Amino acid sequence: MPFTPQVATITCPTCGTRFLVEVLRVIDVGQNPEYKQQLLSGRLNMAVCPQCGKGGVLAIPFLYHDPSKELALVFMPVNLNLQEFERQQLIGSLTNEVMRNLPPEQRKSYLLQPQIFLRFDGLVERILEADGITREMLEAQRARVKLLGELFMAREDEVQLKALATEHRKELDYAFFSILTANLESALANGQRELAEQLLKLRNALLEFSDLGRASRAQQETLEALEKGMGREELLERTIAAEGEPELRGIVSAARPLLDYQFFLMLSNRIEAAEGEEAQRLQEMRKQLLALIQELDRETEAVLARSSEVLQAILESEDREAAVREHLAEIDDTLLTLLSANIHQAEAQGLAERVAELKSVWDAIINVLEETIPPEIRLINRLLDADTEEERQALLEEQAEMAASPQLMALMEAMATELDEREQTEAAEQLRSVQAEVAAFLDSRGDV
Repeated sequence: MPFTPQVATITCPTCGTRFLVEVLRVIDVGQNPEYKQQLLSGRLNMAVCPQCGKGGVLAIPFLYHDPSKELALVFMPVNLNLQEFERQQLIGSLTNEVMRNLPPEQRKSYLLQPQIFLRFDGLVERILEADGITREMLEAQRARVKLLGELFMAREDEVQLKALATEHRKELDYAFFSILTANLESALANGQRELAEQLLKLRNALLEFSDLGRASRAQQETLEALEKGMGREELLERTIAAEGEPELRGIVSAARPLLDYQFFLMLSNRIEAAEGEEAQRLQEMRKQLLALIQELDRETEAVLARSSEVLQAILESEDREAAVREHLAEIDDTLLTLLSANIHQAEAQGLAERVAELKSVWDAIINVLEETIPPEIRLINRLLDADTEEERQALLEEQAEMAASPQLMALMEAMATELDEREQTEAAEQLRSVQAEVAAFLDSRGDV
């Protein structure tokens, strides 16, 4: 029997408004794997005041249960000021709630001796430790969060921001931007439009100063050139003009299939025709290219091997949606591309039974992924997928309450702004067209 949220009355510490919010007293990641990432990212048991818009994670006690690692952890905020017998009574009630909802064979002794944490970050450290994340890795994560805070405070001063970003250029890596993006997505999900816009502008500014940003920009420009029919000769000129390793990395990641024997023969001819420092520079660039290609190929092989293992594990599972939830963190574009390629191959070979199995995995993945998407995002996606205005109107009628939510319009505007920043003009225009239809729908109902 799944654990269900309970309704609690919250008093906003900023404006004093009292409002109701759903909270979880038991967070069982065996039954709901998606709760783990929500907890770690600070998106579980949180509330936003409907009056003033302030909010955050609630300081309420809960029990975290991970049966796969035999973890039973109780968060007992120190500000509750409970007597010892009250604490033990509360821990007992949480433990009993877990035990009641488990089959007899899963009621193990570790549940009777849960670890108690007075600080939320201490509980998070224990969860990550069970995942093999060391204290050194946690310290590195904290350093990235601290750096993000410093950069956020300097966001209005372009000179200070550039100086700070240049000083920490090597630290503005993929892991750093993952943290920034997670904060941006959390702000969007919680209707904090102003914060989301500030984080989006900060991310775009930092991409201009970082090696990751230079690589990403070179990758995007190369992809666009490939779409327009760029061949090896133009690619060679683009590669020779690249300024440093980050730009070469972006080119390699975008144009790996064209970096073949014929390409390197052309490069060798250019080196032979060059003299002095230019010849040395091109020789060094060739070494860098070969090293980057070898690195990319190794990474690609490792990712494909892991995706194949995950896909096979899901295929062999009796409950495929449960298997998808178990491997949710490992399901990415690579796995979906691999699955799609397998489906097409099976269709081409006329293997109807194999096609049906693979498509059932695809459906299971889509179903589970949709569960993890905030309802506002799901509605926006459905509106964008609808073929006609009549279909969109029917969706809005069906989801009238959500359509009237201020968060929906704010989220659509923030998404459109981000698309504009990425120069995805057509997608931004489509989204704003749908946004206008939503506004017209609300106006016709008198909701705006």
